[in-house]
Amino acid sequence: MICPHCNSFVEDGNTFCTNCGNALTAQANPYGAQQQYSQPDPYGAQQQYSQPDPYGAQQYGQQNPYTPQQPAQQYGQSNPYMPNQQQAQQNPYGAQQQYGQQSAQQYGQPNPYMPQQQYGQQNPYMPQGNPYAPVPPVEPMKGVPDRVIGPNGEELGMGWFKFIIYFQLFATALVSLYNAYAFITGEIYAVFGGSPKMVFSRFPSLKTVGIVCGLLYLVTAVGAIYTRFRLAGFKKNGPMMYFAVIGVIILATAIYMFGVISAVSKVGIPASKVVNSNTYGVLAGYIALIVVNIIYFNKRKKLFVN
Repeated sequence: MICPHCNSFVEDGNTFCTNCGNALTAQANPYGAQQQYSQPDPYGAQQQYSQPDPYGAQQYGQQNPYTPQQPAQQYGQSNPYMPNQQQAQQNPYGAQQQYGQQSAQQYGQPNPYMPQQQYGQQNPYMPQGNPYAPVPPVEPMKGVPDRVIGPNGEELGMGWFKFIIYFQLFATALVSLYNAYAFITGEIYAVFGGSPKMVFSRFPSLKTVGIVCGLLYLVTAVGAIYTRFRLAGFKKNGPMMYFAVIGVIILATAIYMFGVISAVSKVGIPASKVVNSNTYGVLAGYIALIVVNIIYFNKRKKLFVN
């Protein structure tokens, strides 16, 4: 503190000044102003720390006497100078709206301004039914019909098709198995008038020709049975498999013809002695069979959709 007599600094709690010896008592300020705590005012007026300002200044945390007191508004209480506005407010459009609620439609309740539509019901603003309904898939053929409708609206018979799947392909498989055996063993060369061993000793190239043709006929036998069930089931690749079976037979026949003609021509034997006109007729017949069946199955290709 400061001694009021000699203005010397004295420690707090002392009763007498350590400089002048006078008692340290609070004295009134001759100018009538309140004395500032522990510091002199250079202008003659002392103001105590944290005392109210005589000119109306408001210290922190104190009420200003010259300002009308305004009731404090705590959290959740109404303001007397403002309209009552809480979380639950009045809707200016006439509907009471609370926090978390909808004005005209609560969650899960129908909207009175919209037509009610439940799940699975028809929307009144949309035309009923799907205008883009999918086209139903083509049902697979069950059984073999007697007649079908062609691409130009004409009726087409199925007799030849039944002959193919019920007889021709089974017969082709059996004949091909026999031909495979005959070519591999050399029995097919009996037209030369000797045993297979004698023929192979004189014409060694025919043994290779026989093995190749025999393997092709084995493939034909297996392919004929497989093709029969593909056609009977109206599979999409059934007709193509049928053409392939006939093509393998044509290939084996052609290899046999050219192999035999090449072998006998080296020793001066005429080709007509070993390859007669029947062989050429068989080859031509298989080629014609492919052409005719291509036309036949093209007119009925809509049946093979599986």
